[in-house]
Amino acid sequence: MANLSSNYSDELSSGLGSKQDLADLHVVVLSTSFIGILSVLTLVGNFMVLATFCMCKELRSITNYFLVSLSVADILTAVLSMPIFLVLRITNDKWNFPGGQGFAMIFGTVDMLCGTASIWNLCLVSLDRFLAISMPLKHMVILTPSRAVFVIIVAWALALGVSSLIHVTWAHKAYLIVTLSFFVPLALIVFSYVKIYQVKTATSSLRRTGGTKFKRDFRTARQMIIVIGSFIICWFGFFVVNVVLASRKVNPSPVILNLVKALTYLNSCINPLLFTFISQKFKIAFSQIFRCQKPDLRSATRHTNSTIRRQSQSRRNCYSVISSNSPSPAPNRRLLPINEEALIEKETCL
Repeated sequence: MANLSSNYSDELSSGLGSKQDLADLHVVVLSTSFIGILSVLTLVGNFMVLATFCMCKELRSITNYFLVSLSVADILTAVLSMPIFLVLRITNDKWNFPGGQGFAMIFGTVDMLCGTASIWNLCLVSLDRFLAISMPLKHMVILTPSRAVFVIIVAWALALGVSSLIHVTWAHKAYLIVTLSFFVPLALIVFSYVKIYQVKTATSSLRRTGGTKFKRDFRTARQMIIVIGSFIICWFGFFVVNVVLASRKVNPSPVILNLVKALTYLNSCINPLLFTFISQKFKIAFSQIFRCQKPDLRSATRHTNSTIRRQSQSRRNCYSVISSNSPSPAPNRRLLPINEEALIEKETCL
């Protein structure tokens, strides 16, 4: 694997060039259409995150610094990596133009930089949530704004260092790149969310019992499975294929090469959904922006609280009506049927 992403593109182009049949044409059309749609959705979703962060003061927290850094990495992927990969799939020119090989090296470096930065920012989001839940008081002391910015810079520097390894002439560099870009972040992400689940289940055991506790634990486990599962699905195949290409023992088919590369870009598209729509604050801010309103979480919270109070008062009024209309049972007598109109009113209010 001399160049990872650039070598990956060369393998894909040569595979397609040797099979000029209708099936390969369908693969190219489907992959380019999918990448084009992904690039648009990635830009829209991640720019929404940046706009919400800038417009809403309540969301400018240290925790959301990492989400902003993640969005920047995904935007760079959509702007720099996806269009070039899309053009390569359409033209199938295999860098056959003046300076093409040098441009291929640049594309490979940028593509690896954006992908690795996105992965490590995912890891930072997971570690930050682990600290915030397991050590809420120490989290505010340990992670100051300056330290959060420093950690983000370190993550980007690490991504740049990993991407520069593709220019090193070392036979086993592919295994080091895969380890630093995938397996180490994966281990940290799994560790963080397992600990988060343990802390949440232990806390809910002290506060709640029965069905409420089960629903809370199930919701936490579902979020954990979605985050970890989507990361593995989107990135595992790409790094496995790169290891296979480095060994030069097997040449994967163009369909597999297109699929695993498209899945890596899919991760940049779904990151805003995974890490912002889980947050109730981001949901409220997004809904206000879609209604052409400036995000204001305080007014939304006051409106929600007043709505809850009105609903609670309405329920109390319903119960009062039911109690006044229901006859009291006489001693040693069978209970009389409940007033039908009061029962209908109760069902309507609840």
